[in-house]
Amino acid sequence: MGRLVNRVLVVAVPFACAAGMCVGTANAATSVVSCNKLTYNKTTHAGTVTGCTGQTGSSGTLANFTPNGGTVHWKNKTTSTYTTSASDEGPGTCPSKTAKFVLQGKVTKSTNKSAPKGSTVSMTLCDPNGSTGNITNATGTKVKI
Repeated sequence: MGRLVNRVLVVAVPFACAAGMCVGTANAATSVVSCNKLTYNKTTHAGTVTGCTGQTGSSGTLANFTPNGGTVHWKNKTTSTYTTSASDEGPGTCPSKTAKFVLQGKVTKSTNKSAPKGSTVSMTLCDPNGSTGNITNATGTKVKI
């Protein structure tokens, strides 16, 4: 995971609830925005989230995308900045020859009412080996901000 974390990205692991018990980081505010797809190109350093709920305009671009956090510039001209930490444990599956990692954290600053300060950030990501290719969210997971 050291190789991956030194080159990559953002957000954390999906919030899980079963039988009324929730596991994850959900103190102040839980995730309100859920995005179906994250794609980050390791060559161009450009990334997007698409299929997003809430008052986002349905998508956003990623800025300063690292394992420690980043910023989403939503299509509706608002922004959400977050901090995260990475681990390699989490839900979802990744294709062979990719590394799975999980980012979890909190929104630290936001002009978006659907992703207010304190909201949980979580995602499980797949990183292709090497310095090129696209990082994507793991099969069966959504990006939560």
